[in-house]
Amino acid sequence: MRKIVLVLGMHRSATSLTTELLSSYGLYVGEKEDLWEPNQSNQRGFFENRSAVQLNDRILYEHGTHWAELHEDAHRMKETKYTCEIKEILCRLLEKAEDGQTLLLKDPRMCITEPIWKKQIDALCMEEHIVMVFRHPYEVAKSLAIRDNMNFAYALKLWFYNNYSALCCLAECDKPVLVLNHDDYFSAYDEQIRKIEEFLHWAGTNRDLDKIIDVSLRHNNVKEINEQIKIELQTIVFELYQYLLELSLMKRAFVSRNELEKFRGYLKKIVVTTYSQYDGDMIPKVFDDCLGKEKKQWCAYQLKNRTELLVQGFQQFREKNRISYLAVYGGGTLSEALIPILKQAGISVNAIYDRMPVLREGIAKYQIQIRDIREKDKMEGIVLNTAVNHGVQVKNDLSEKFEECEVLDLYGVMYEMLRAQ
Repeated sequence: MRKIVLVLGMHRSATSLTTELLSSYGLYVGEKEDLWEPNQSNQRGFFENRSAVQLNDRILYEHGTHWAELHEDAHRMKETKYTCEIKEILCRLLEKAEDGQTLLLKDPRMCITEPIWKKQIDALCMEEHIVMVFRHPYEVAKSLAIRDNMNFAYALKLWFYNNYSALCCLAECDKPVLVLNHDDYFSAYDEQIRKIEEFLHWAGTNRDLDKIIDVSLRHNNVKEINEQIKIELQTIVFELYQYLLELSLMKRAFVSRNELEKFRGYLKKIVVTTYSQYDGDMIPKVFDDCLGKEKKQWCAYQLKNRTELLVQGFQQFREKNRISYLAVYGGGTLSEALIPILKQAGISVNAIYDRMPVLREGIAKYQIQIRDIREKDKMEGIVLNTAVNHGVQVKNDLSEKFEECEVLDLYGVMYEMLRAQ
């Protein structure tokens, strides 16, 4: 029976380092061209299968959620319309790997989507093993605050959500699991490596290890915070952190379902509670002027796959705001997909504004004026902003230039529509 190891863990928690280490022992992570390329936030590489990550995004979108969104029951998702795509990815890995070689797959989104992948892993008669890695919650929150402009309290809640979800996956795994502490790579290196080698039943010598563990790449070694976060959130987060520390001391971890029930109660609470001195840790505030690429992908998916729901939503939007037309900012792919939906909902687009007004072929057939945002026209009514990667900046620019208009972010409008369904 072929084996596959899944690496689970919250974003910014050394999942990439762990996957690189495991691959150095001969586990097959895929060909170089199949993986995401390194970037400034992860200089050694992500070791993530590009197709698997993109598919996990679509699975999350399908269930109305997103990697950076809290959702009380998302970790329980079991079904997807993308079953065939999951099998295709797994079969490609099997075909490219050497005979008998253990497969290796990593994506932080799998903290949520693992139950869906597990069904297809079992269907292919593969043996699943899980390695989970965690990191101090303040270090993760600080890293997300820097990388994604994310509110610190919200990032702590996201840390809890993803680690709890990963533990639910471990509790359902019928094979031994391994829980690794990020700090032990730097403070207890020999013991950490020994745990990994025992898990892999490794009996040889790995000469690549010294090239992989690079202390200079450790960032955000933060164990204390100055942000004004309510003590209740800190208590909840650190109770889970303490449980993870206990699991990381075991060579073979066992996750108690009874213990998880207690943490499930905490999850229900933090999803609906704000813990910072303002409402910055409440959805969808976290997406304000950040996570632009992910927001754009989310919008594109919804516009393509939930057309009927959005037509109904915009019909209600039209009635609520008593409008028959609006203007759009941004002449890109989102506008091209949005305009026919607005038309079906009985809303006309009287103009499209952009910094670089280039008329796309898909928009030209609607004979809508496309204007330079620098033109001094008088604009009234609602402007729907599709430039989700610069949402706040565009909103401020438009509001300053056109005092009589109300600027709404496409992501926020669609999000509220779909939540109401």
